[in-house]
Amino acid sequence: MTHVSTRYWGIFLLMFCLLARGVPLSAKENHHFLWKIETEQNQVYFLGSVHILSADQYPLNPVIENAFEAADIVVFETHLDSLESPEVQLHLLQKSVYGADENLKTALSDETYAKVTSVVERFGLPMAQFNTFRPWFLAMTFTVLEAQRLGLVPEYGIDRYFFTKAKQAGKTIEALESIDFQLALFTELPPAEQELFLKYTLADLDVMSNQLDTMISAWQTGNTVLMDSLVTESVRRYPEIKPFYQKLDDERNQRWIPQIEAYLQQDKNVLIIVGALHLSGEGSVIDLLRQKGYQIEQL
Repeated sequence: MTHVSTRYWGIFLLMFCLLARGVPLSAKENHHFLWKIETEQNQVYFLGSVHILSADQYPLNPVIENAFEAADIVVFETHLDSLESPEVQLHLLQKSVYGADENLKTALSDETYAKVTSVVERFGLPMAQFNTFRPWFLAMTFTVLEAQRLGLVPEYGIDRYFFTKAKQAGKTIEALESIDFQLALFTELPPAEQELFLKYTLADLDVMSNQLDTMISAWQTGNTVLMDSLVTESVRRYPEIKPFYQKLDDERNQRWIPQIEAYLQQDKNVLIIVGALHLSGEGSVIDLLRQKGYQIEQL
């Protein structure tokens, strides 16, 4: 189950976060997906995470590495080591598959099930291997398979990279959310919303690779307008997913603000690493903090 947790849950927000490959993130640009608030007592950095990458993306730009070196505390969305907990793995297993009396064919509409079958055949895998997965987990599975086809793995994600470095450096590691909270974002989705999430995933698999160049450009130049436009376009094409986006992105941003403000009161420097889309556009962490009057510098 460890294999499952690191490969699947490590990119559970892949659909809503930056993907990148082919062009190193260390390329010299005017800005980065990195911001700083400087108070009288400390500096707090905000780094947009790319949850899944390839090895050739490293080394990172020194500006990003310097922010890590300056930090005494490194904060992630969740504590990545908790993914290896036997209790979490068992819970994930229980919530990701159907019981004996139900399966994917009985749960999905005929149209969605036919699309699932077609995608499974495209990957050259037997349908029986997937028929016990619940729709939310199947959506993530397809995303992983497509990402692997593109040469991307979560082990090279920005959050995993800095989590490992923080442990090695003996820095204090903290989290904005528990793994149970993050799991519940998907496991507690009603069946209709799970199917919607799956349908959205199926529709976007074919264009995932085509979107990469735009996403890379947005990341490398720190272009939040371009990054946010990718979400805006998705909502325009699939307006029914807007509430799901709000739950995964906007509502969580708002929940994080009190914790972030507490870090701004500390006398230690802090690096906060969250998915890139949490720092992009209206309602983002950066936007909410600016609304509160904080002066934020993009590096």
